[in-house]
Amino acid sequence: MPPYKTSGLEEASAYQRVRLWSGITSIGFNLCLIVFFAVTSVWWASLLNSPTWDLIFLGVLAIGISMANFPLDWLSGFAIESAFRNTKQSFSGWFRDWVIGRGVACFGLYIGFLLFWWNHSTGGLFVFPILGLASVVLIGGILAIPTGFKAPPHSSESCFEDALRQELHRLVDKARDIRWFENGEARFVNGFISPSGILCLSTSVSRELTRREASLLAAREEWFRSSRVFFVEGTIVVLWSLLGLLLALLVPASSGLQAATCGAAVVTIWCFLALFIWPSLNRKWMADADQYLLKLAPRDEVLALLKKIQSLNKTDVSLSTAKTTVFHPIPPLEERIRAL
Repeated sequence: MPPYKTSGLEEASAYQRVRLWSGITSIGFNLCLIVFFAVTSVWWASLLNSPTWDLIFLGVLAIGISMANFPLDWLSGFAIESAFRNTKQSFSGWFRDWVIGRGVACFGLYIGFLLFWWNHSTGGLFVFPILGLASVVLIGGILAIPTGFKAPPHSSESCFEDALRQELHRLVDKARDIRWFENGEARFVNGFISPSGILCLSTSVSRELTRREASLLAAREEWFRSSRVFFVEGTIVVLWSLLGLLLALLVPASSGLQAATCGAAVVTIWCFLALFIWPSLNRKWMADADQYLLKLAPRDEVLALLKKIQSLNKTDVSLSTAKTTVFHPIPPLEERIRAL
């Protein structure tokens, strides 16, 4: 793709529009793919007619789904980002990360297939042990979120974090450990507080934001922490996932292969439904967090900060109500300004 050139607001709108439709295409493709194999599972089971071949087929299917996603992953993960000059990462670097990420996803998908297959082969006797195992994996995955690296002594990040820590302590009387991560973004700024309580920031924060701006955003993350939003979010993720898994385990099936593919289809559809339900709650939390900033800084300063973040991250400035409702957990800039 050639570089996309236009004004800042037009570029942000075009970028988000392309991202939205590439995401919808990817979701639709995967839904159709897994539903196809679920619908045709009876035929596949009669063709293979062997537990060994079932397991081989499910392994090939897990790998095949990952490989089939490569064009869409390349489009949304590298081509679009390069066209809009959002990344400094080379294709080889992106491809290495893709192989690692898809490798983990492929392994997880195969394990899921095996659990559904095994549950059917044992007559459904291990539904609750499987749910217990899934709970441990989900909670462990949330708690094991990577936190990044410590800033080398005398580096720009090290100098920045010292000033940031002082400013954050003055704002909210907090002094958290800080870690940094580098995802190859050109200007995007990101950050969060990990489950272990570490403030994690993209290295771009030290380049693009002042210590005052970064401290206000960090204080905003402290609001999410102190108001228990993080705990509620984690609880929703775990319970929603377990409910979907339970529904998948209870789907009637005539063979282990059908149980595996239909179970995966149910979980996929269940996760898709979450995109229509939970973003509205996140939008409320975002508005509450923006309101919290008004307790720490004048309205004009908060507005200037939100506008700067929109410019750096190329988020939406305005959207129709219908578009905001679907797939948009973060409200567009104009809506956030009106709420203030």
